[in-house]
Amino acid sequence: MKRTIIALLASTFGITPAFAGDVSAPIQSPPPAVATNYGLSPYFGVSGVFGEFEEVTEAKSDDVAGVRVNGGLDFGTEFSIDGRYEYVEGDLYDSDEFRVLLNYEREIAQGFSLFGGIGYGWLNQEASSEEFSGDGILLNAGANFRSGKLFSNLIYTHCLTQSAEIEGIEVEEEDLGYFEVSIGYNINEQLAATLALETQVTGETIIDKNWVAALGLQYNF
Repeated sequence: MKRTIIALLASTFGITPAFAGDVSAPIQSPPPAVATNYGLSPYFGVSGVFGEFEEVTEAKSDDVAGVRVNGGLDFGTEFSIDGRYEYVEGDLYDSDEFRVLLNYEREIAQGFSLFGGIGYGWLNQEASSEEFSGDGILLNAGANFRSGKLFSNLIYTHCLTQSAEIEGIEVEEEDLGYFEVSIGYNINEQLAATLALETQVTGETIIDKNWVAALGLQYNF
């Protein structure tokens, strides 16, 4: 039977943000009075996920679907903490992934900012014949764009793998890299619709993330 495990590597997203993910704080709507007093602006998002994974050794691809939960806290000082959990499964493969990062964002021009962050990620994958798990230090860098009610971002997340195991046996660590693009629309001051697309661009485990799309909602408190 397939089993779910809390997982790895963010984003802004809603990135929407890794190994995993991405993470950097999305556009924040004006927070309520209490949050303003403390200079804090939390957010929370939920997305449905679908995409395609491929087993490295056998080159078998599999359509997967699942859920992504992301959230974070903007300190109002250009720093934020952002994290996400993602679980997907298909006929052949399952994957759990968790990421959390401390990000720093700096506005360069009106509606345009750059950000970078450091954090931790964990990943677990199950194929029909073997299981992979690993963790590592996450580094990310990207850009945010804002125009009216629309916002978007580009982000690259790199995992400096610290441990890796296949069926409980330690194997050579291999760094992983992910590229993600997202777009969002502020429905009102607190609620936004988000769409993110992520692909694995460097490194291998037992399963490659060919691409994953996440469509959901984000609430800014």
